[in-house]
Amino acid sequence: MDAITRLGSLVLCAAWATSALAQPPGTDFALSGSLKAFVFQRAVAPGDFIHAGVRWQLAAHGAPREAVSYYAALNLESDAVEDSGARVQPVELYLDFNDDRFDVRVGRQFIFWGRTTWVNPTDVLTAWDYPHVASEAEDYRIAPYALRVHRYFAHESMLDMVWVPVFTSSRVGAAAPQSIAGTPVLEQAEQRPEARWNSGEFGVRLSQTVSTYALDWAVSAYRGFEKRPAYAVAPVFDDPAAPSAPSAYTWTPYHPRLEMLGGDFAKALSAFVLKGEFALKRVRDDADGVRLEGVLGANYAASEDLDVGVQYIGRRWLEHAAVPASAAGSFVERRYAQQASLWLNYRVDAGRGAQMTSIYNTTYRDYFTLAFVWWDVATALRAYTGIVAFGGERADTPYARQERNSQVFVETKYIF
Repeated sequence: MDAITRLGSLVLCAAWATSALAQPPGTDFALSGSLKAFVFQRAVAPGDFIHAGVRWQLAAHGAPREAVSYYAALNLESDAVEDSGARVQPVELYLDFNDDRFDVRVGRQFIFWGRTTWVNPTDVLTAWDYPHVASEAEDYRIAPYALRVHRYFAHESMLDMVWVPVFTSSRVGAAAPQSIAGTPVLEQAEQRPEARWNSGEFGVRLSQTVSTYALDWAVSAYRGFEKRPAYAVAPVFDDPAAPSAPSAYTWTPYHPRLEMLGGDFAKALSAFVLKGEFALKRVRDDADGVRLEGVLGANYAASEDLDVGVQYIGRRWLEHAAVPASAAGSFVERRYAQQASLWLNYRVDAGRGAQMTSIYNTTYRDYFTLAFVWWDVATALRAYTGIVAFGGERADTPYARQERNSQVFVETKYIF
């Protein structure tokens, strides 16, 4: 956690604790929590454990004043594999101020935009943690510190305005290639946007529910940075004055500036829900580019216990200066790529169920799958076991590059 994040956590923890302790008797206040034990093993290397430990989460929420409330969820985690001792990490930590027209939330909070499943072109504010993909979203999404304002209008309309002052990067967990065309690769430190006021992220989203037509729609705009890093590859010459073949390549992760215009919708038709989402994104770095991302799909409630979803996912560069193959010597992103996804949620009975999300990129021939089963062992005690799989025909494509993140996991969670 960097210095600004630590300071923000301390300030909000102090505000939450002061508010909670100062509440008069009878004020709305509640404590809850969970205790989770977990074991994660690398799927491609049996016996290679990634994580094994316990996590205690304590959450508190209350309303010390009529229009003021707060929520705080903190994790205390110990991991025997990482052997880094006990760590305290805020999951969410925010204060709410509200009236009939406005909701204002300040602090660490999850912000999810879009309506499609897993792949959301307009979901640009909350980072991902791919090495920790598991059964619960809070394990693999990283909440940013943000100021968020909801403004409510007539006709079921709402304006969502967000400012994120400190950039949070997605964690990919994919190392640089060892070599390019036999030439060694030197991985450099990740370059992140500077922590300055003018380097913040800004987003606005106007949404509406049209109950008469069972329709939800939204349009959105964003200015910030790519959460997933791009990679700059540059040759290194022993004698720059007389270059011939490079002696090495440098591989530098960085985050180009991103501007986005997007929209999404969901329309209910009996047991079906049609969903769509699109985003036009301009990436600003040494070689500016414009790409169009779109998702179109449907969810089908086959029964009370079975929900099925399928999606088509397309991505096309409208303006793109691709890295030449001779320079990259590795994966080169194509101007157009498409994927298909399948989502299943099945409940066997009140105490057992299963869920699966699977994506296959037909252009790069690589894939991602998250599948797990759960069952209630006892009252307030639930167990999960599942698998996360990344792979592909070529080792350098986007999903295949994360093959080391493939893992099997077992978790038990007691809620109190």
